[in-house]
Amino acid sequence: MRRRPRRARSPQILPGEVGAQHVRLAISPLEEVLNAVRALSRPGRSPVHARWATANRTAVDVPELVTVDLRRRVLPDFLSPPADSVDAQLKRSLQTPAEQVRLELEMAFAGRDVPPELLADPARTRDLLAHQVRECWTTLIEPVLATAA
Repeated sequence: MRRRPRRARSPQILPGEVGAQHVRLAISPLEEVLNAVRALSRPGRSPVHARWATANRTAVDVPELVTVDLRRRVLPDFLSPPADSVDAQLKRSLQTPAEQVRLELEMAFAGRDVPPELLADPARTRDLLAHQVRECWTTLIEPVLATAA
């Protein structure tokens, strides 16, 4: 008799003494930005967003952010640190030490050459990417949220 493989159990959040009923699961604002950049750079991968991606394809010019995101196996943590608002996330991102930026970029490009201009000055790269993330937020995401509210 063959045994059926056990299926992995889905995680469960149950109300109880630890306050699990107060847990909020959400995508952070900057993760939304990175998802938007992904949709713009590869519109065919997400048919549900294809019309939006086509309409916004030239709305932002963020080549460094696209380069980091397109090649991702690991997305650098400093691009979307935990925080409760866009401003707080960007502030934390800008506080990331240059050596951590370098390490996270090297991890993101694992097995491939990191574009030398991204590693030449990690602090400058961090600031540039944060600026590009902010630009994407104000151009791509914030207007959509304003009309949805």
